[in-house]
Amino acid sequence: MVISGTGGVNDFLRRGWVHPVKHPLLDQYPVTTDILRLDRIHPQISGNKWLKLDYWLQKFRQGNLKGILTAGGPWSNHLHACAFACFENGIPMKALVKGHEAINNAMLDDLLTWKVSLRFVNRGLFYQKDHWENYASENNLLFIPMGGDGPEGVAGVTRWLNQLPLGTYDEIFCSVGTGTTLEGIAVSNLQYSQLTGTEPGTGDKKLEDKIAAINQHLPGKTIRLLPSGERMGKLTPDIQFFMQDWFHKTGIMADFVYTAPMFKLFLEMVTKNAFTPGSRVLLIHTGGLQGNRSIEGFIS
Repeated sequence: MVISGTGGVNDFLRRGWVHPVKHPLLDQYPVTTDILRLDRIHPQISGNKWLKLDYWLQKFRQGNLKGILTAGGPWSNHLHACAFACFENGIPMKALVKGHEAINNAMLDDLLTWKVSLRFVNRGLFYQKDHWENYASENNLLFIPMGGDGPEGVAGVTRWLNQLPLGTYDEIFCSVGTGTTLEGIAVSNLQYSQLTGTEPGTGDKKLEDKIAAINQHLPGKTIRLLPSGERMGKLTPDIQFFMQDWFHKTGIMADFVYTAPMFKLFLEMVTKNAFTPGSRVLLIHTGGLQGNRSIEGFIS
C-alpha cells in the first residue's frame, strides 16, 4: 500500500523529528524532555493515524473487497486520514459520521473532495458496532473501527516504533482516544519504566479495562491512565491560552482535543516535582492538527 509523501523511518529521523523540547519551565527543572513528532509523518495522514491504518489497508488488499467502511465524528482525524489514504490508493470509502445531515465543515468537505460517501447516523445507531460489522460483511466491505482500533491498529503502531532507536526513557506520555496507540507503544521495543496515557475527557469507562489488561500481559512495565482534567472537544479559555503560550514558547503546534491537554498536564506535573531529578521523558505528538480548523481565527 503506497501513500505519496510518507517517508520511511530513516527519513523521519534524518529530518530531526525527534528532538528536545525547548520551554522556559524545563530550564528550571531537571527533567530532560524529548518529543516524537508523529504529526510530521504526512500532511494529511497525520501522526498516529498512518501507523494505525497501515495494516488495515494491507488487510483490505488481501481480502478481494469492494471498499472500506469506517466511522467517526464530524471532525474525526481518523476519518480524515483514512479518506485521503483511500483516495490515494483508489479505494472506495463509506464514512459513518456521528451527527445529522445539516453538518457542514472543512473536514467533511475534504472527504467529499476525496470521493467519500457520507452517511450521517444518530448516536444510538452509530455505536452499534455489531450492526456495522454485519453491514460491511453483507456488502463485501472492510469495516475499520473508530480510530483504527483493533489488532491491526496496534500492530501498525508497534511495527513502526520498533524501528526507532530512541534509547531509554523513564516515562513516555501519549494522549489516549481508543487506547490503540498506547497499547502499540506498550508492547513495542521502546525502553521505558512507565507509560502514561492522558485521557482527554472521553468518559469512556472501557479505557480503564484496556489499561488493566495491558498491565496484566506486560509484567515488569507500568502503564497508567491519568485524567487531563478537560472535557473532550471543548475549547476552554484555559486550553486556548495554553495552546498559544505553548506554541510561542516551543514552536510546536498542538491540537486542542488531545495533545494540548497532554502537554499541559505534563508541565503541571513538572512544576509539582512529580519526576525524579534527572528523569528522561518522551512526549509523543500524535498529530490531529486538522481539527484545529474548527476554531475560528485560531493559530495557523
